[in-house]
Amino acid sequence: MAAADAATLAALQNAALKECASWYERGMRDWRDLSRIAEVDSWMRANEGAAKGWLLTLARNNRDALLELAAE
Repeated sequence: MAAADAATLAALQNAALKECASWYERGMRDWRDLSRIAEVDSWMRANEGAAKGWLLTLARNNRDALLELAAE
């Protein structure tokens, strides 16, 4: 597992919707298998609204840090 993938997985495990981390990990593992990645795609489509809501809340809660990063 690449360092960036491991960092993303750890962040999702700590802060995201409960199931996001396990589906992200599954996607990292199964991305080359079309039938198995289809299940990940299906879960993502079914949970898109919840994921967008979580990301919006995350952005709102970290607005100042995001604006600072964007200014660099």
